[in-house]
Amino acid sequence: MLRQGPQGLDEDDEEAEESRLELTFDALDADIHLDNSVRSNPRLNAHNGHASSAGMTDISEGPKTQKTIDRWSASTGKPATMTLKEQEKVIDELKKESFSLKLKVYFLEDRLAKMSPEHVDQALNENIEMKVKLQKMHSELKQYKRLLVEAHAAIEALQAQKNCDLQHGMTEEQEEDYRNAITETLNLQETLKQLSGRISALEEEAKIKDLELEDLHARLGELDTQANTIEDLRDLTGKYEAQIAELEDRLAEYEQNTSRMMEKSRADEGWEARCRELDKDLGASMEHRSDLENELALTRRENAELNHQLELHRDELSKARIDSAELSHQLEEEREQMRQVQDMHANDMRTLSERWTLDRQQLREQLSDMDVDMEELRKANEQLEAQAQDLLAWRNEDAARHDQELEDKAVEFDQLRKELGRMDDVLQDKDTKIAELQDKIDLLELMRRDNDAVHEEVIASLRSKMQAELAANPDASSVPLHDFQQMSEELALKDKQNRILESQLRMEIDQRIAIESSTRDRESNGLDRWRDEREQLERNYEDLVHDLQGKLTTASEQIRELGNELDERDSQLRYYKEQLNLASKQSKEVEERYEEMELRLNSDLEATTAELFDIRQEFEQIRASRVENSDLLQSRSNEMDRLNVKARRLTDNLAALESQKEQLELSLRDRNAAVGLLKSRLHELELEISKNQRDEDTSGETSKSDLVERNSLLLTVLQHLESILGGDSRLDSNMLPKPSANFAYFSKHLISRLKSLSRLFILFEKKGKELEDKACGQFIILKKQLDLKLKQMDRFETIVRNAADRQRKWREQLVYKQRENEELQVKLQLFARTIAELKARSGSSERAQDYEVRYKQAERKLQLEKSRAVDAEERWNARLRELERRTKEAEERVLRERQGAKEKLAALQDVNMSAQKTIENLQRKNDQLMRP
Repeated sequence: MLRQGPQGLDEDDEEAEESRLELTFDALDADIHLDNSVRSNPRLNAHNGHASSAGMTDISEGPKTQKTIDRWSASTGKPATMTLKEQEKVIDELKKESFSLKLKVYFLEDRLAKMSPEHVDQALNENIEMKVKLQKMHSELKQYKRLLVEAHAAIEALQAQKNCDLQHGMTEEQEEDYRNAITETLNLQETLKQLSGRISALEEEAKIKDLELEDLHARLGELDTQANTIEDLRDLTGKYEAQIAELEDRLAEYEQNTSRMMEKSRADEGWEARCRELDKDLGASMEHRSDLENELALTRRENAELNHQLELHRDELSKARIDSAELSHQLEEEREQMRQVQDMHANDMRTLSERWTLDRQQLREQLSDMDVDMEELRKANEQLEAQAQDLLAWRNEDAARHDQELEDKAVEFDQLRKELGRMDDVLQDKDTKIAELQDKIDLLELMRRDNDAVHEEVIASLRSKMQAELAANPDASSVPLHDFQQMSEELALKDKQNRILESQLRMEIDQRIAIESSTRDRESNGLDRWRDEREQLERNYEDLVHDLQGKLTTASEQIRELGNELDERDSQLRYYKEQLNLASKQSKEVEERYEEMELRLNSDLEATTAELFDIRQEFEQIRASRVENSDLLQSRSNEMDRLNVKARRLTDNLAALESQKEQLELSLRDRNAAVGLLKSRLHELELEISKNQRDEDTSGETSKSDLVERNSLLLTVLQHLESILGGDSRLDSNMLPKPSANFAYFSKHLISRLKSLSRLFILFEKKGKELEDKACGQFIILKKQLDLKLKQMDRFETIVRNAADRQRKWREQLVYKQRENEELQVKLQLFARTIAELKARSGSSERAQDYEVRYKQAERKLQLEKSRAVDAEERWNARLRELERRTKEAEERVLRERQGAKEKLAALQDVNMSAQKTIENLQRKNDQLMRP
């Protein structure tokens, strides 16, 4: 018998089978020759009692010797005859082997369809797209680096101008504008950092795609080797099918010859040989039944694994749908935030332009006031110079303090960069751990495959061993019980090893799930920490507002006291007017100096306006890039919706194909049941024929009636076949060939109808296989689409992380505004002190009014900053509440999906149990039908 292992068929077994077929053909020729010799010798016909299927015995009268023609002749060394049952047995064995080969080819093609290399091209295309995106991001990075260099140059120019203006007496409004310009440049730096982070994430994705592409190439090589083995198996099956067809043709010829000798060869030895052959057939059928049970168990396991994988993919698809909906909501929020940020920037630009106009008007008013107050300045020149020196010293101190703050910021920036590097190292370590886990999973998969291969080799070796024992001892009816126990123990051991490997793999998966849950817990803890910090900042901000209100009340009281003191010192104004003539010469010098200062301020103002124009242009460019990014996000969201619709359609198609597959399986089972009934009926007919033939040997008078009965039974079998193949036995009974008229033509017609039934069964199997292949192809397409959605989810996660970074930036900006408020409070106190000192020294009511106007303007600006801070805080609180609401909704949605998945799993388990029960019932029916 042919042996099939994991690498295909053995060449030695093929040669042995070919030699065996040649011997079979020689035996057929010898049997035909013997038949001719018996019919040509009348003495043998007269004295012969029978001509058995195993040989012929000649018994003569008196002292004649008994001559026996055995299976192998001593004179010729060739095989003698093979009975019809032995030839049918050989044909059945070859059919079984061809069926096992077809089954192996089917499973290999199924596995090849499941591991289709179509997604290799898709991975290559995605890799190319990622590389193109990476090049685009590199170009954008170069552009932003150039903008950053220009921004650094602008910052240096602004700092230089700031130092120059501090030396020449710059106003507070101009300082605030310089600070706003610096914050805008810092915002540009933050956007540049975000872009660099996105580029690094894209590079990591490209690396991951390269690794996946290498794995796919390796799997493609394995698939090529499996395809080659499948082609070899198909060639072998074609060759053996041709040999089976030849044997069937020779069997038909031999049946025609044996039909002529059927009435002469009815000896007891022939029936005993037939009984032994039937016992052998029974043993072979039991072996075939065990093989079929093993194959059924294998198919059950594979079906369970496929159902489990399908459920997992459905769960992942539902999760992907939920996450896509959440990401679409988040995308809408990001767009809304972008619009708000654009509105804020537009408002800031309008307020900045209004401030510049106000500052220009104030400068003009100050110039007019300087012309009016020139006489007063001549009087208090010495005092003003002293105050100017004090102010310059204070300005220098303030500049040094700002420089120290910048250095501290640089140190913090370096620390943050180090922390970022450390986090990158931690992420790399996690990536290496994930890669190690993946390698372990691949190793376990390879071990499982090796164990399956060893399992198949053990089965093949046991099968060959059983066949060798059967060939060596044809009288034995079954294999010893000890060998069966050894085989069962080896199979149980292999099954246990497979279960251990599956448990290890499940433990690895549970560990990964635990790691993911721990990371989610850490993220939730970080959110709680951020809430606590925000509440602490709110409390600190309220305390600072209360303190500032108290300080403002004290400052207003001090201003009232200073007004009273100014009224008292108006009397001293006359004395200063008398000294005005003495300070006229000094006032001329002061006028010249102020004219120079006015020219210098005008030139500085023009330079700042030009720089502001450049900054506006850069801001417009950034706005345009944001608009492009928003359009890109909109297109991606539309594409994601389209993919969701397509996935739903494919799931519906898959469900329809599964229903069709179930219907085909049911029809296939019905056909198999019909074939089993026919086999049992044929077996019964053979038993009845053997019984009738024995009765004919004992009583020659009933031979004709038994022959008629046998012919009627064969005719009923043929009618059943015609009814199965589409005909009607009641209507076409007259047209069917009769076994009594021409038994050779009847047997040929019966064999042709059986062949047509087998072809119909093969066609049905082919159709079922095509439908299953189609369903597998659609399942692979769904899997690819799911991978694409997961990649899109990763990209949206990067977008969400960028939004979190922007939120952190707004928090830092809020802290920066609070510091500016504190600095404004300090400056307000300094203005109050300077007003008091000027009132104490000059005693001029007009000068005091001027400083009061400036003080009121500073208060208005302070109130404006406070209102802006309150509005920003309210907006952030509203966004935070909306984010919390959506997270709660997402959690509830996930819980509902999980509950639905559990219910579906329970329903599928019930369906599986019912299917197993139906299979067991069918097996019991099959056992009952197979029993003699």
